[in-house]
Amino acid sequence: MTHSDIVALLLIHRIHYSTESVMHSDVTDLLVTAGIEFIAEHRFSARDRVDFWIPSEGIAIECKIDGSASAVLSQCLRYAEHDVVRSVILVTCRARHKAEMADLPTLNDKPFSLVWVASL
Repeated sequence: MTHSDIVALLLIHRIHYSTESVMHSDVTDLLVTAGIEFIAEHRFSARDRVDFWIPSEGIAIECKIDGSASAVLSQCLRYAEHDVVRSVILVTCRARHKAEMADLPTLNDKPFSLVWVASL
């Protein structure tokens, strides 16, 4: 599945976000049901651990229910710095993340998408 396919999958399903653990569980269920092979809590480095890594496509998926937009953006930018990462998807319920990052098409010249789940 491509970056766009994964974004579409995340957008058409309800993802609960009462806690980050609940959000992770819902994303896990979606990926498993879709037959997408992934690694949860994958370490790119001692500092960088992404919530979901789809190695076949080089897609990093990060889930956030809190945190400042600048801190979350910095984290996603760090992921995009890794050569193996071809694209980054942020799944969030925070309006401030959406307001500050929804219009970013790329991070480090790699596709970036924000999936805002609070509207579902």
